[in-house]
Amino acid sequence: MASISQASIDGFAKSASYDTHRPSYPTDAVELLLKKLGVVGIDGVHILDLAAGTGKFTEILAQRPERFNIVAVEPHDDMAAVLREKQLKNVDIRSGEARNIPAEDQSFDAVIAAQVCLGEKPATQNLLRSYVEYDAILVLPLHEKWREVFEKQLETTPFAILTAADPLFTLPLGGETVPFRHWLAPSALWDRYRTLSQFAALREEELQVVFANPSHSRSLRDSLKIQTLQDMVQQAITGDDVERNDHGELSIHGQTMLAWTSAVPGGP
Repeated sequence: MASISQASIDGFAKSASYDTHRPSYPTDAVELLLKKLGVVGIDGVHILDLAAGTGKFTEILAQRPERFNIVAVEPHDDMAAVLREKQLKNVDIRSGEARNIPAEDQSFDAVIAAQVCLGEKPATQNLLRSYVEYDAILVLPLHEKWREVFEKQLETTPFAILTAADPLFTLPLGGETVPFRHWLAPSALWDRYRTLSQFAALREEELQVVFANPSHSRSLRDSLKIQTLQDMVQQAITGDDVERNDHGELSIHGQTMLAWTSAVPGGP
């Protein structure tokens, strides 16, 4: 296994459950992503799927009519094992990470990092300095912290890219938000939550929650009800404000965030 943190190893250890209960990506978001990468309708382009996990996005790429040549890089052995079981066509699965991508220089026309946080500048430098030949890298971020990796390459304004030493990415970043909505059975909601790494890494005793105030006396605290986090989730979805369809399924909605940039022509 590549050198990833113990928290990541533990958080994604239940990889089969992750693959079963995590949703796929909305069709509209995928189509927009690939258009921004400039690969729609082009046969055989080479794509790097970085931190591919169990292949949620990889299998979407593999099913496209363009017959992409895909290298899926994943540092977590258990996640990669689930991906290998899918036996996707034109997908080469390799162990590695952004700091040391197992590929030749300038091997790819595009890079996709779906649900990945590239939090280190050396990791993002590798993406364009050594491995991306022409087009864009697109990220589906979990939070806004990742933007600093790109924006801190310049100390002043985007126009400084003309004189900055070893610029890697064009600015400003492109971005789009695509709303999604799907329906999920109440019994499956907790299974979905358990695939989140912050839940999956918890031991069973850590899933217990005591409803008590530290200022209360010990005897009072001991008498208060102990509930599991699962109980809390189930209680939360019984309210009148929870939207359900005729089958009793819950309305799950949110936004898929896309961002993209391109390699600086003639850059390092």
